[in-house]
This record gives sequence, structure tokens and C-alpha cells, in this order.
Amino acid sequence: MTDNYLITGYWGEPHVTAENDRGIHAGIFGAGRFVLPVGEQFRAEYIGNNTIRMYDGKLMDNGAAAGIPAGKYVDLLISNAGQGMKRNDLIVFQYSLDASTLIESGTFVVIPGVETTGTPMDHAIKQGDLLSGKATFDQMPMWRVSVSGVTISAPEKLFTVTNNLPTLEETLEENLNAHTKKTDNPHSVTKAQVGLSNVPNVATNNQTPTFTEGTSLVKLTSGEKLSVAFGKIAKAITDLISHIRNKSNPHGVTAAQIPDLKCELWTFTLADGSTVEKAVYARRASSNITVEFVNLTTSGDPSWSLYHNEQFVSGAGNETFTANFGDKFKFSVGSEMGHTVTINGVVVEETSDYTIGTMYEYTVVNSVLIEYKRGNYHKYLSITER
Repeated sequence: MTDNYLITGYWGEPHVTAENDRGIHAGIFGAGRFVLPVGEQFRAEYIGNNTIRMYDGKLMDNGAAAGIPAGKYVDLLISNAGQGMKRNDLIVFQYSLDASTLIESGTFVVIPGVETTGTPMDHAIKQGDLLSGKATFDQMPMWRVSVSGVTISAPEKLFTVTNNLPTLEETLEENLNAHTKKTDNPHSVTKAQVGLSNVPNVATNNQTPTFTEGTSLVKLTSGEKLSVAFGKIAKAITDLISHIRNKSNPHGVTAAQIPDLKCELWTFTLADGSTVEKAVYARRASSNITVEFVNLTTSGDPSWSLYHNEQFVSGAGNETFTANFGDKFKFSVGSEMGHTVTINGVVVEETSDYTIGTMYEYTVVNSVLIEYKRGNYHKYLSITER
């Protein structure tokens, strides 16, 4: 017959061995010694009369499955210790193989400890490798029973109960979820492990970068070092501060480039023949203006009447006051012989005879220069931005 290594299949003859089952169990549950989470899980109690009762459960001993049937129990007798003596007895699951018959058995037995007046120790147990197929004896500790004279204490559990696969999966998921939510460095990672030992230990808002200011304005480049970037920024800030403080028209702006700004240079001829130049600026967007009423003659007082918003202001000259764009001014000249009146260089009145002065009205919407001339007499009224 050819070699057949199938375990879970029909051969036509018995072929499934204990060694097969132990190997499969060890692969699924592990090769250790533990109790499975079924039944009473070998619960034990002292019921009196030197008797420990152990209830049903299932266990794995190095791949070998064993157990007390459901609803059943095993009673184990514990002997008294001598007067004043103490002892630790062990309840174990004991596997044995009869080498002559190859019959294997598993029972629960009590291994009495060594009596002492001091602190008692557990009796040594023997364990073998059941998976190798060579072991003939093995003991799995289940309970410890402390005995002091005739006093028998409650059993102490010595085994662990493993989880089944659904419980393991649920526990694993819970633990994983809890772990992933931890923000308190659960792995105790050190700064050396992540390279923080190479970083200055200062607050992020209190860094002390070092750099050399650039010599010319250059654009920032992605990926360049901070020291280079700070040098470029420092140069730009220095130049900006210098530019802001420059009051000498660094852009070379002209009056013509400023919207709604009017700039004129007016020239006045004095009685002695000399001239006076006056620059006049006016911007319609301004709300305040200055009115100058000036007598440029060296002698005499040409007659002049000035009204601001229907109110008489002056007839003499050499006065300055504030008004607003949109205000109305009225003026008239006297009846002197041979005078000329101009508004912004345009003659509005000219006579060689004595006449009664004409009343002119002007609404301020821009700069205006009104001049009166008679012989050597010269007077003007200017309205400009304040």
C-alpha cells in the first residue's frame, strides 16, 4: 500500500492517532497547558471531611485534551498534617503511558507536600513533551491546598483559562481600538529614537535663527534653507523701511499724475515792477479750502467788497480764512477809473471810466484766482486746497 498521510479521511482501517490530534490541538490552541472556557472550568471547593470537590471542565495538556464530563465532579481526599506542622498539597492532572500496552490514561491526583514547621513549599512535579510521542508521564498543576494541622484551607487556582477564538477576536479589537486612541506615548518612544536630540530644545514661538542680510533683492525659492530665506527677507524689510522714511518724492510723482489735482504757478506784478510767483494746488476731493485775500499794492486801497455765503467778509485785504468746496462767494470792485478784473486769467470786467462796481458770484468747485488791477494798484483773491 502506498504511503497515505491523510488524517481526516477514510482509509479502510483505523489510522487517526492521539499524536495526530495533539499536533492539531497544539497548532490551534497552543502547546501549553491551560483550561478551556467551557463548563465549570474545574471549579474546586472544600466540602468538609478532608474532601476537595472539583467540578466539570476541559483542558489542554501539551496538545492532549482531557476533562470531567458536564455535570460531573471528582472528589479528592486531603490528609491532615501533624500537630504544629504545615504542608502544601497539589491537585494535578496526571498523564501516563503504559509502555507495555501503550495504553494512555489521564487522572486527577493529589501530590502531598513535605510537612514543615516553617513556610511550606510546593512539591516538585514532572512534565514531559507529549507532542514528541516519547513522553510517558506528565503532570499539569490545577490547585494548591494549604494544610495546617487539621485545618484545610480553600483551594488556590494554579492554571490559566484561555479564550476561545470569538472572545480573542473581540478582545483584540477592543485592545487595538483603545491602543490607537492613546495619545500618551504608549510605546514610551524617546526623543533620541525620533531624532529630537538633534533639534534645539526651545519653544516654537521663541526660535533664534541666524542669518546674514542679503546684498540685493532676490525672490524666495522653494526648498531653500531658512538662513538664506531670512537673509532675503531682512534685505527686503530694510529697503522697505528706508523707502517709507524717504520724504523726497522717491517715485518722482508729478502733479499731473495725481487724479483731480490741479497745480498752477501764478505770477503777480507789483507796483514797483517786480514779480511774485505763487504755486496754487486744488483738489476737488478735498473738503477744506483756504481763502487768501491779499493786497499787493504798496500804497492806496482799491475798493473791494467780498461776501462768503451772503455774509460780508472784508474790503481791505491781507486776510486768510477757511471755507469749503461748494461755498458761494460774491465780490465787486469799486468805481475807480480804469480798472480790470480777471478770474483765472480771463477778463470779466474792464473799464476806463468811473463805474459802479459789478457784483460777481462764484461757486467754488476748483481753484480760482480773482485779480483786480488799476494802474499800480493790484489786489487778488485766491481759493485753494488747505
